[in-house]
Amino acid sequence: MTSKKPISRNREIGFFCVFVHSEPGPKANKGFIDKIITGMKSLPDDKAVAFSTGGCLWGDNGEKMYLTEVQARTFLTEHGVEPWRDEESNCLVFKFEDMGALYEVWYADVNTLNYWISTAKEQGINAISLWRFGKNLDIDKII
Repeated sequence: MTSKKPISRNREIGFFCVFVHSEPGPKANKGFIDKIITGMKSLPDDKAVAFSTGGCLWGDNGEKMYLTEVQARTFLTEHGVEPWRDEESNCLVFKFEDMGALYEVWYADVNTLNYWISTAKEQGINAISLWRFGKNLDIDKII
């Protein structure tokens, strides 16, 4: 009888997310993804990463909230502003003013998610999870 090595069901996962208690900014960028994955290399089991969809809104009045992509785009339309793409993270970013408060929004669309996934794959990570599904546009275009 031959002895087979058991298949490991363990997976070491790096999560990439932003919390509303943080300052405005991206959930991840290339440097951060590379740093986390490099730090995971010494872990014994299979590696995976998890990226969060959507984004966050921060107001200078202290208001903070998580947003879906649809909610972020609704703010864009309601306030007539255009987003710009952050070069380091590929996130969409915009600012608007409402009732005397200045708000800043950072969120991930399908282009952002594909960029993050490609960055992880360049580091040899092929097990990718997405979370915070719901109200995502073009999610079927994830690579």
